[in-house]
Amino acid sequence: MKRKTPVFVYILFLFALLGFGTLLMTNPGALVRYFVGTMIVIAILLLVFKFFSPSNIVRTEEDRAFAKAAKYSKKRLKKKLTSKKKGPRSKQALRKHPKHLTVIEGKKGKRKSRALH
Repeated sequence: MKRKTPVFVYILFLFALLGFGTLLMTNPGALVRYFVGTMIVIAILLLVFKFFSPSNIVRTEEDRAFAKAAKYSKKRLKKKLTSKKKGPRSKQALRKHPKHLTVIEGKKGKRKSRALH
């Protein structure tokens, strides 16, 4: 069952569109400044979050050892996968082998007796 979108969401969207259109008509330079400013703020927030993110901070000796082992394992797996490259197969190897079928001789000439209706 689909949920119906509330009316106030449509009204809010209409006001936003009206404000955007008015700003575009009256002062397009300000619109560009707002847009660029918003992008700069978002970029700064993303960089700060990425820099101070707890996933980059390894806290204990155990965690450091695990991270090192995982890195080594990943490197070893990558090396193992690249060494298994196979050369191109010949056309003869790609051909399918013929199936050896035999014909069973039967009563081909004899007709079945059918009941008359």
